[in-house]
Amino acid sequence: MASTEAEAADWLEHQLTQLVGKLGDLIDLRTRKRHGLLGDPGSDNWSGSKRDGFETDFRAQQNALKALKHTALTLRGTVHDAREKALKDNN
Repeated sequence: MASTEAEAADWLEHQLTQLVGKLGDLIDLRTRKRHGLLGDPGSDNWSGSKRDGFETDFRAQQNALKALKHTALTLRGTVHDAREKALKDNN
């Protein structure tokens, strides 16, 4: 693996690590904000069909963020493994 390719792989792995961390932080922040504003799912702070709709949308959005985080983790692992294999093959 050429030096510039190794540097690019390192950069990409670092960026993916940052993305994973930011997505985790966003997921946690949204969960805390939701709980701070609405309380537990059964609380009477806000109830009825609008609350049910919000909760359904919120869960779908959180699941989408978690899936994106999982994809970034998988991609980061793939980049790492490919870089390690290329370095090993060159030695």
